[in-house]
Amino acid sequence: MVGDAVCSFNPLYAQGMAMAARQATVLGQVLDRRGHERIGATFFRRTRPLIDAGWTLATSADLGHPEVDGRRTLGWRLLNSYVGRLFRVAHRDAAVANAYLRVVSMTAAPSSLFHPRIAWRVLTGITTGDEPAPEPSPRAPAGPRATA
Repeated sequence: MVGDAVCSFNPLYAQGMAMAARQATVLGQVLDRRGHERIGATFFRRTRPLIDAGWTLATSADLGHPEVDGRRTLGWRLLNSYVGRLFRVAHRDAAVANAYLRVVSMTAAPSSLFHPRIAWRVLTGITTGDEPAPEPSPRAPAGPRATA
């Protein structure tokens, strides 16, 4: 079982295919190491961090809409504020934009958005000017909306 059979994501965030592909990769690795014997527990243990990261991204973004029920904890509010700043900086800083795109495409961990190089740019708004600004997108990126 991979993809939606393990966890169904909101299609709005386009995570389903990326998640299914990552799970298939893990399944192949588990099969290479263990064969067909008792692979279930190993597979689910190895895919849990992937699924948790995708689920957290999606549910955090959903909470950005006031009509969605759920607790907006202090941690969520701080993260939401950070992501709002990240979006504003990403409009003119390719390094920040690319870091965000790698996270939402499920090729990098969400924690990579807090790498000191990225966090400095997000929190200060200071860019080094060593990278061109990304092309404007006709569609806003999916993610938590800024409340501040």
